[in-house]
Amino acid sequence: MATESQGKGLGYSQKQTVFATRIMNCVSRAFRSIGTGPAMEDMIFLNLSNVQGLGLNEIIDKPVRFIEGMKAVFGEAGVSVFEYKLVKEVEREFNLVRTPGQEALKRRNAGEHFQAAAGAAWLSI
Repeated sequence: MATESQGKGLGYSQKQTVFATRIMNCVSRAFRSIGTGPAMEDMIFLNLSNVQGLGLNEIIDKPVRFIEGMKAVFGEAGVSVFEYKLVKEVEREFNLVRTPGQEALKRRNAGEHFQAAAGAAWLSI
């Protein structure tokens, strides 16, 4: 697993690789936290690829589309739980801490919440 210090001092493409690895680790941990094993995770990614046309390497570039695809798999309630766990994993991985009294960002959908967390994570490396 990549660590926070691995992103420091790297060129842009190397930084992207470290970032992508860390985000995908967050995705895997979020799956595990809701009881999804590696085989089911692989089937979900295959479904996203076949049905949504969303490749594994596109999740970071298209987080809203990723979450929308997850909604097709888990339903509205399930994707809310997954998205919550995913955002918590991203916040933990990249040491993103909300200060007391900070108003929660209002998002129109779960994908935008993940996109905001991923954007903050990119800035942190």
